[in-house]
Amino acid sequence: MSTAKIVVVSNNERIRCLVRDILQGASYTATGCDYDSSYIRTVFSCLQPDISIIDIGLKWNKLGRDALEYIKEKYPNVRIILISEIILENEARDLGAKFFIKKPFDAPTLLGRVYQCLLSWGE
Repeated sequence: MSTAKIVVVSNNERIRCLVRDILQGASYTATGCDYDSSYIRTVFSCLQPDISIIDIGLKWNKLGRDALEYIKEKYPNVRIILISEIILENEARDLGAKFFIKKPFDAPTLLGRVYQCLLSWGE
């Protein structure tokens, strides 16, 4: 399902661009945005994504967690993949992520998680 629309949310421009470029290279529609709530609202309302990949770089990153909570509340049908170098997979699931990617990661890992997320759509 390469027609999936994906929004990458991170305050790190390098991560946003890396993830977006990998996804676009695999024929997904992907865009990135930072934690700015008004920008998230605009991007999500315009794109109506299927998946959001959220980078929470630090365990207590309030802006990242606020973005995650906003997306879960306003867009409950969007599947969430959480990327982090600090938190653990069970914490990611407790936060509401469907899937988790531990940093550092590579393109096959990212694309594999997206594919798994799309396969699990009916769950």
